[in-house]
Amino acid sequence: MVVLGYNKDMAWSHTVSSAWRFTPYHLNLVPGDPTSYLVDGQPEAMTPHNLSVEIKQTDGSIGVAKRTLYTTRWGPVFTNLLGLPLFPWLPTEAYALADANANNFRLINHFFDTSKASSTRALHDVLNQNQGVPWVNTIAADRAGEALYADITVVPNVSDEKSVVCASTLGVATSQLLGLPVLDGSRSDCAWETDSDAVEPGLIGPMNMPHIYRDDYVANSNDSYWLTHPEEPLEGFARIIGNERTERSMRTRLGLKMVNERLSGTDGLPGNTFSRQQLQDLLFNNRQHAAELWGDDLVSLCRLLPVMVGQSGPVATGEACDALDAWDRTNNLDSPGALLFARFVANVHLASVPTGTTSNALNFADLWVTPFDANDPVNTPSGLNTLNPHVQLAFANAISDLQGAGFEMNATLRESQFVTRGDDVIPMHGGNGEFGVYNVTQAPWDPEHGYAEVTYGPSYIQVVSFDDDEECPDARTIVAYSQSVNPESEHYSDQTRLFSEGGWVDSQFCEKEIVSRVRRTMNLEE
Repeated sequence: MVVLGYNKDMAWSHTVSSAWRFTPYHLNLVPGDPTSYLVDGQPEAMTPHNLSVEIKQTDGSIGVAKRTLYTTRWGPVFTNLLGLPLFPWLPTEAYALADANANNFRLINHFFDTSKASSTRALHDVLNQNQGVPWVNTIAADRAGEALYADITVVPNVSDEKSVVCASTLGVATSQLLGLPVLDGSRSDCAWETDSDAVEPGLIGPMNMPHIYRDDYVANSNDSYWLTHPEEPLEGFARIIGNERTERSMRTRLGLKMVNERLSGTDGLPGNTFSRQQLQDLLFNNRQHAAELWGDDLVSLCRLLPVMVGQSGPVATGEACDALDAWDRTNNLDSPGALLFARFVANVHLASVPTGTTSNALNFADLWVTPFDANDPVNTPSGLNTLNPHVQLAFANAISDLQGAGFEMNATLRESQFVTRGDDVIPMHGGNGEFGVYNVTQAPWDPEHGYAEVTYGPSYIQVVSFDDDEECPDARTIVAYSQSVNPESEHYSDQTRLFSEGGWVDSQFCEKEIVSRVRRTMNLEE
């Protein structure tokens, strides 16, 4: 199946939706019977599932591991989520996980039908009829110039009212902090609701999920649906789908800012529309929005304080100030100073955490001079609060990080951020999306050597344009991690190297293009 791609008349992609796909249910267990629970005051027995799995022993022989798992009317009993032990199975209580995607095989029909859709309107029909997308937003544009955003996905039907009325003790906190309802499993009336247009009981129907058509653009950078287009924000949907009128990530803000700079003609380029090449250049320009918002303030602070105190003691700031001042505010491979700022923004999260604790870092709001304004969400918050002592601590720690790993203050990402393919070490541009690098590339920090192997980053990228005079779509694509895991394959690292160099694959779609490419490859005459 083609999951992200294009056909003759339409191109589509996906980003991670903010909606929850499940709800935990709190169970009151029958006293003395930890595998029975109460619903409306009546006991119900959990259903045991006896499993046996063959496993290889240390001596090479095959053994058998046995385990019993239990399910309830709400779903399977579980004890942790993302490694967090928030859901213990105790003598008096337990938790079950109700999963909205447990029976979702409609996704196969969805992607098959999507590949045949000839317009964004037809794609919208596919979304409504199948309701098979498990966990991603859909963004699409067609040959007629109409763009669609939709979060028409598989979401438990828990209204804001039900998330309050049926909240367990834990659910009061999770609903407020995360938008995740944890419901009371001892009441049958706390079951999910069903909309009339939902394709499966217990789901929010398409009519109550966000979507928007535009003739200029739609955008999503893994935030909620709210700011798909700043001039037409999407509001009034259930909290379980996503948050509204809240601060957006710096990556979201930069994406919207770059699009609006192009459409308003204020980016220094001619005209006020996108060419395919201009959009490609935008995706790989590696602008660092945190630096655009904080850089000048940080340099001013640095010039005022020739010495700052970090966790390792006092450090001189002179060379760091010079490097930061000269930096072009991008995460390009050869931009001197990019590594220093990358460590600063990483340390901002850690600066207020007492040594030896695992508590959350500082309240991000404390960093800003101008707070978030829901009426100006692209441009706020802004300004670095240099009076916050955590800012000085984070910068001092960044200097110590580079010194400890043997880097100069004007070190580039080419020296530190990489992936390996066999014996090849391939440098990677990009940076942390949370701090406004649209081209997301992340790696863990090794105090002795700098950034280690990139563990998170770009996957499949496409830029597709349609011309009324051309039947074939004009596309450039790239699979950043390459297309083969076989070290002996020519495709083990080819596109990874191409991505590192800022290159693209000139894709062929129509038969005549493919035939022409084959002929050129085989040195045959046209």
